[in-house]
Amino acid sequence: MGQRNLTRLDTYSSAVTNPEYFYPLGLRISANEKQKFIQYVDQNFQQQTTRRQELISPQADVKKFFPLTHKNTNEFLRPLGIECRNFTLFIAGANGENLNPHVDGTRLPSGKDVILEARLSYYELASSPGIIRWWNVPTEDLIAYKKEGQGVYHNHWNVPWYRDLNEGRKTWAECPDFDFETTSSTPSALLRTNRPHLVLQGPGRRITVSAQLVWSDTKSPTGVWQHIMDNFHLLNSQPSQSQNA
Repeated sequence: MGQRNLTRLDTYSSAVTNPEYFYPLGLRISANEKQKFIQYVDQNFQQQTTRRQELISPQADVKKFFPLTHKNTNEFLRPLGIECRNFTLFIAGANGENLNPHVDGTRLPSGKDVILEARLSYYELASSPGIIRWWNVPTEDLIAYKKEGQGVYHNHWNVPWYRDLNEGRKTWAECPDFDFETTSSTPSALLRTNRPHLVLQGPGRRITVSAQLVWSDTKSPTGVWQHIMDNFHLLNSQPSQSQNA
């Protein structure tokens, strides 16, 4: 148990396609939006990522910074009848160790907490790639976590052994092995978030802008990942000219 967990990929090796978990894409953030947003991150979060390696998610939706990228992302997804709910910002310092294998959560328009099945993430803002790992854990074995109050809303689900790992009662060698891993060495990707996963950051700062994916009509994420697996061939995974504007 756990011996694969102790290995580490070369973060600059090529991203790997796996229809169960990860589809690398050629989509890119608009160049003008990219430069402005990096300046915004430097001005507002530089000290936080210099002091600490762990992940922070300082804003739940940064979509307003990316009007062209948002438009292009939804155009790309339109053949599947899905769209972006928001663009979440994730930041971490170099060589961060993530001890929190988790399944993402979101909230329906009705207010109900549900598992988020898929994201379309943009990785090109990071100064180096990271490593993404997934564990094949049944949904019924996951432990719900929720934090709400003072303008904060966050919910996800953890693997049964995450607290022992996080609090030092277990080492990675004593935890179940991950099922699949890849680097984030790609401009963007579709990735599965309804199975436990985490990111081990490489030697540079992590900045990920990640769209939550929902059905265009119901705004629900339920069933989205299976639909992506079944119909990925309908998507044009090459970047359009307008995305580089």
